[in-house]
Amino acid sequence: MIDKDIFTDEVVYAILKRKPEINRTYIVLSKLMKMYDMETYASAAENRILDSESIGYAIEKDHVVLDVFEKDIWLDEVALHRFSYILEGYISESSYDKFLDYVGSLEHTRRIHNQALEMYQGKSLKGLISHVVEHRKYKNTFPSEFEMICYWCKLELLSRTPFPRLYYFFKELPDRLRFNYLKQALHKAFPESKTGKKVQS
Repeated sequence: MIDKDIFTDEVVYAILKRKPEINRTYIVLSKLMKMYDMETYASAAENRILDSESIGYAIEKDHVVLDVFEKDIWLDEVALHRFSYILEGYISESSYDKFLDYVGSLEHTRRIHNQALEMYQGKSLKGLISHVVEHRKYKNTFPSEFEMICYWCKLELLSRTPFPRLYYFFKELPDRLRFNYLKQALHKAFPESKTGKKVQS
């Protein structure tokens, strides 16, 4: 039985897409507020965050991501700490501290997974096979660990074929079309010259 706590959708996606690292943990603001029965104040909290002095830097460094389709914002661990003075106005300090600890543990796990991701991507076909053979001696002593190694190697081998790229191409196509539609709408609303500079009136 494959451990879904290890092979989450994000981890499998990173392996099959051959990403350099697993996407960082983001928390959707509206869902965070709803979790603490504060959904009524989600818009107010969002506006305060977007009006803060450091929001430009946070967006530039991807600590805050604007979800234009769902009209929401995503916050990573850095942003959750940076804007704690705002969010603790709606969520008790003790509850928020526990939530930050939880997000911190997710990020710690992500860093460990990133190390494994780099290691497996760096192995040749022969290296992957040797890795499995080498750990067969632990099959009965540590069955779950051996199963994890086999499954990761299997996904890594699959990532080197065209199939994952085709699968994710069609799966992500609707989102790409929505993005292109939005991009075209923005270009119509804010015309730009061929040099990329805004046309002066």
